Amino acid sequence: MKRQWSPVMGKQRGIILAEVVLAIVLSSGLLAIVVGWQQRQQQVEAYEQQLDYARQLMMVLQNYQQEFGSYPEHLAEIEASGYWENVLPTVQKAEWQWEFTTPFLDIRAQLPSAGQARWVAAQLPDARSNNTVLEIRMVQAAIINAVDTSVLLHRVAVADNPQLNQLATHISMQGHDIRDVGTLTANAVTAQQADMTRVTAKELRVENGLRLNNTSMTAVGNRLTVTAGLLELQGPVTISGLLDLQGNNLSGVNQLTANQLNVQQVSGENVTANEVTTELLQVDDLQVSANLTLAQFHSHDLQVDLLTADTLTATTLSANQATINQLQADYIYATDVIAGARSISENYDLINTYRALWEQCVDVGGCQ
Repeated sequence: MKRQWSPVMGKQRGIILAEVVLAIVLSSGLLAIVVGWQQRQQQVEAYEQQLDYARQLMMVLQNYQQEFGSYPEHLAEIEASGYWENVLPTVQKAEWQWEFTTPFLDIRAQLPSAGQARWVAAQLPDARSNNTVLEIRMVQAAIINAVDTSVLLHRVAVADNPQLNQLATHISMQGHDIRDVGTLTANAVTAQQADMTRVTAKELRVENGLRLNNTSMTAVGNRLTVTAGLLELQGPVTISGLLDLQGNNLSGVNQLTANQLNVQQVSGENVTANEVTTELLQVDDLQVSANLTLAQFHSHDLQVDLLTADTLTATTLSANQATINQLQADYIYATDVIAGARSISENYDLINTYRALWEQCVDVGGCQ
């Protein structure tokens, strides 16, 4: 049976065709937007790539000038010096050219579009665009060398750490702090307060005193004052001048050698001095080459090979046993002195007995 056309069917077909056309138009528009966005992203990436390269190139030129004193004549000198390692390798180096126009160094690059040249020039100092050409102007090395760079801060490339800055100058912080510095190297450092874990210095000068925990050291002229609860010295200590303890004790000394020793009390195993003046002396071994002045002398065992003195005076001299090989003196006052097998007191008593017998004999006229 033959199908007859009706106005309703024709209208439906027209609507379907319109929908298909609209879908095609929308799809084409969306595709155009996506393609345009991708192209824009690629354009932005290309712009940023050229900007990064320009910045890297300027840094390389500055570092080269600081080390060699002048800018390179061409790119081959930079490549030979090894400075090009930090520059992005994705950009063609041959696109860049420069020439010296006193007193500037002009760097030029032919970029793909005028828009790219304008955008990159707007991001850099002392840069401009001329159609598709990017121009960067830098001061020549001769002009920089003519300036006193000691008051300037300059950046020095550090291997594997290009973000670090090294300062080679005189720097004044105007009373502000310097913190979190790994290594500080300087000819002279002046600070009101320095908190450091370790200090390595050839010469350390402290004006108002050095404090180590609860111990402080101050110096006035040539006088050094140490305030501490306990001062402990390990190893040999040599003092060429005068050691004044201000009435305090000096203990824990294995060996003390001095030309003159003035103390209230001496107690030790070995004391060697040219002159000793003290109120109380208690030693195991005493060596005196000049004068010995004692208020009290106590010894468990005193052995003297030779004792020579202009005057030897003691209020009380007591000993359980005294052995003397040789004694030279103008006067000796003692209760008893034993010489050989007999004591002097026994001999003295015997002499007195003989004297009394002799006098009795003389009195009776019988002794001739």
